[in-house]
Amino acid sequence: MRALVYTGPDQLTVDDVPIPEPTDGEALVRVRYVGICGTDLHLWHGALAAVQPPVIVGHEVIGEVAEIAPPVDADPDGAAARFGPGDRVAIEPLLSCGRCWACREGHGHVCRQLRVMGVHANGGAAEYMRVPIARLHAIPSELSWEVAACTEPTAVAVHMTRRAEVQLGDVVLVLGGGPIGFLVAQAARAAGVNGRVLVSEVSNRPRLELCEAAGLEVIDAQAADPVETILGLTAAPDLARGRRGRRGAPPTPVTVAQTVRAARVRGTILIGGIAPAHRRRPTWRLSSSRSCGWSARGSTRRATLQLPWRCLRAARSMRRHWSPGSCRSGRP
Repeated sequence: MRALVYTGPDQLTVDDVPIPEPTDGEALVRVRYVGICGTDLHLWHGALAAVQPPVIVGHEVIGEVAEIAPPVDADPDGAAARFGPGDRVAIEPLLSCGRCWACREGHGHVCRQLRVMGVHANGGAAEYMRVPIARLHAIPSELSWEVAACTEPTAVAVHMTRRAEVQLGDVVLVLGGGPIGFLVAQAARAAGVNGRVLVSEVSNRPRLELCEAAGLEVIDAQAADPVETILGLTAAPDLARGRRGRRGAPPTPVTVAQTVRAARVRGTILIGGIAPAHRRRPTWRLSSSRSCGWSARGSTRRATLQLPWRCLRAARSMRRHWSPGSCRSGRP
C-alpha cells in the first residue's frame, strides 16, 4: 500500500509499505479521509522531539472496517461485537497504557505514557491503518464522508468547551478564527450558550466571512483592538479562549495577555494549541481575581462524540463554505 511517511525534519515521502495485519483486539481500517492538522506541520518541521522516524503521519482519520481480529482474552466492553467489515468508523488516535492512575480513573487521554497514532505510532495517511477495536467509533449514517472527516477536530473543540465549563447565558470570546477556533465557537453555541459568541481573527478575512456566514459575531483584529471591542460590547466576557496569534501562530504571550485583559472578574481563560519552544512559559501571570482553566490535550472518548456529531449535523448546511480542505487549512 502507499503511505505518507515522515523520515526526518522537513522530509515526507510517499512509500510503498506492507499492509498492516491486525492482531489480538485490533481492526484493519480502509482509510477514506485523513485531515492535515497543525500538529502535522510541527511534526513535519521536526518540532516534536518525541517523534521517532520513520512513522506514517495522520491522526484525523475516518474509514471503513476491512477486517476484525477479535481479542483472544475476554472482551468486557463488547467492542469487537459492535463492528464488522464495511462499517464506517472514526478513529480515536490515542494509545494509552490502561494501567496508570489517569487510565484507571477513565482519563486515558492524559495518560503518562500517552502515544498518538500518526505521531508516535503509524497513522492514517495510508490506504490502510491498524487500530485497536476499542478506538473505533461508528459514524452516524446521516453524516457524509466529507462532513464526518472533521470528527476528530470537532471532538477536540467540544472537549475544550467542556473544560471551560461554558454555561447558559455566558458570553464567549474566541481569539483566533481558524479551524479549531471556528469549531470551538460552534461547540459553545451547541452546548446551549444563549449569550454572545464572538470570534476575533487578525490574519485572514475569509475566516471572518466563514464565521459570519455561520451566524457568529466577529471582530476584525486588524481594524480594531479585540480587547477594547469586547469590553465595550459586553463589559467583559465569561470565557476568553486564546487559540492563535498573528498570522496563524500558536498561542503567544501577547495572545494570552489579551485573554487576561478581556476576561471578566472570575471569568475563565482556556488556552489551546502547541507553542514553539521559544514561546512557551511555565506559568502565566494572571490577576488573582481571575481563574484559569488549562487544556493541553484533546479527547475523542466515546462519551464525548454525541455533541461533536450534533455540531457536524448542523454544519452540513455550510458545506459550500466548509469542505474538508477549507476546514483544515482555514482558507475557503
